Amino acid sequence: MKCLILAAGFGTRLGDLALDKPKPLLEVAGRPILDYILDKRFDDLDCYVMSNEKFYETFKKWSWKKNVEVISNGVKTLETKKGSIGDIYYAIKKLNINEDLIVIGGDNIFDFSLKNFVSFMPGKTKIALYDVNSKEKARLYGIVELDKNNKIVNFFEKPQNPSSTLAATLVYFFPKDTLKYIEEYVKLGLSTDKAGDYIAWLSDRVDVFGFVTKKKWFDIGSPESLNEANQKYK
Repeated sequence: MKCLILAAGFGTRLGDLALDKPKPLLEVAGRPILDYILDKRFDDLDCYVMSNEKFYETFKKWSWKKNVEVISNGVKTLETKKGSIGDIYYAIKKLNINEDLIVIGGDNIFDFSLKNFVSFMPGKTKIALYDVNSKEKARLYGIVELDKNNKIVNFFEKPQNPSSTLAATLVYFFPKDTLKYIEEYVKLGLSTDKAGDYIAWLSDRVDVFGFVTKKKWFDIGSPESLNEANQKYK
């Protein structure tokens, strides 16, 4: 099993905060966001951090003694970014991954156990979900509907009229026999920017399950969410 942490974005919504420092290395309560993610590693899980070329050396400096490998997708500008699915596909090819794969967004902080997440519905494709308990907040996220067996039956990206408040975190588990679908999706020329678009497409082909957590979760995408996380973890 491998773990890929996506950290190749340019953090544009954070303005000057992420101008000279990648978003996943911004500090929450005095620690880089990525350190919180690595806290969840279990059983000597092999972890890779996907960077863009602009911040590659910055990540390399951070990774000293972290027991994590940093790879670059070669992208130097926002206009040429690969998107989250494009980065996953690039990593699979570059690292020749043929194992179960955990994918985590590098701007996520979460309190649930990653080991428990993987153990839920063993061997099945799954994503971690967090109930934002607000239809207004739900408009900001990818929103999921589940059936009684926790299988995803609908996935809507930032819906104007959300039918659910279960938000998709960027914490995914892809069994090795489903990695082929990522290549198929990319070669079809479909949008690689948002992981939610891929999950919606994938759920028509394989069963995808939702792991619902009540533990804290933050998507650090704005100064407001960064401040909120700082208040919670201080």
